[in-house]
Amino acid sequence: MPRRILDGQPGWLDNSRTRKSRMTYGGGRTVSLGRWTSFAWTSMVLFVAAAALPIAAEAQQAPAGPPRPITPPTANQFSRQPAPPQPPFAPQSAEIQQFLDRVLLAWEDRSSKIKTYRATFQRFEYDSIFGPKDTYKTYSEGVIQYATPDKGMFRVDSSQKFTPAAKPGEKPSYVDQGESARQHWICDGTAVIEMNYSKKEMIRRELPAEMQGQSIADGPLPFLFGAKADKIKSRYWVRLVTPEGVTNEFHIEAWPKTQEDAANFKFAVVILDRQEFLPSGLVVYDVNFRPGQNHSRTSFRFDKREVNSNDLLSRLNLFHREFFEPALPSGWKKIDDKYGAPPAEQQRVAGPAFGPQRQ
Repeated sequence: MPRRILDGQPGWLDNSRTRKSRMTYGGGRTVSLGRWTSFAWTSMVLFVAAAALPIAAEAQQAPAGPPRPITPPTANQFSRQPAPPQPPFAPQSAEIQQFLDRVLLAWEDRSSKIKTYRATFQRFEYDSIFGPKDTYKTYSEGVIQYATPDKGMFRVDSSQKFTPAAKPGEKPSYVDQGESARQHWICDGTAVIEMNYSKKEMIRRELPAEMQGQSIADGPLPFLFGAKADKIKSRYWVRLVTPEGVTNEFHIEAWPKTQEDAANFKFAVVILDRQEFLPSGLVVYDVNFRPGQNHSRTSFRFDKREVNSNDLLSRLNLFHREFFEPALPSGWKKIDDKYGAPPAEQQRVAGPAFGPQRQ
């Protein structure tokens, strides 16, 4: 349970106000960025593991109303249409842009060396329609795991939901949602397996050949693994938005260039650890996000990050067993399916919850 569970968002996410910011460079020198609207971070998987658990682009822009989740793509959705050619923000100076290019290349180099990855995460889901106005609606904890080139695991072990005060003078609380709120997704390279605890169903969706292997890293949020500088820049308008005084992180804001990506999220902020060059956090903003009007977004914080570990779990092959299809629990039903164009209702439950969820 985070320390500030009833006091707005955690401090490291409390950056959704307009303020003066300066970008810190090596040697302590700073370059002024002027006033900018600083938004909190997530995402991923993530995101999370967008490289291993692809999130889908929906075909239409979200209408005004409840925020929508991000769902996995169908095979024919990897062709992308160009969005308007202009970035949604004023260009930064050539000096800052060159610095960003160096950061992206260093991130790409670090990502290319990742063979296995494991981290715990905290997820904060904000929902302007069905949640409180000044804090997050749900708080979850779980584990994300990845192995090159095409294996991933995303598991939510516990989830708590905001509950308003029952009587005047009482404080609101967060109530544990029990086992039915658990989420578990596995990609074994040939299929994505969903463990649906609320329906007691294990759903195995076979991936078409074009979505297997390295191409899975081309999912709509290639921020956690397999980051390639040229690919990120070709799909997103990116800029540095590191807050003034922050010297141990790089904050990178990414806005979709394509209609398909823009149908999933408005923009995202990736927080890179300056020493490890790995994401320590991610914020995915809902398509309906509006500062001061709609705060719907999903934020992730990644802790206990382990890269290419050679610990006992790895030596006993227990790490890789996480990518195997689980045994069917007693009383559950197994469903075999193929990736295609699922009905609209299925699309809402077809992938990890990177966006705010209706509950």
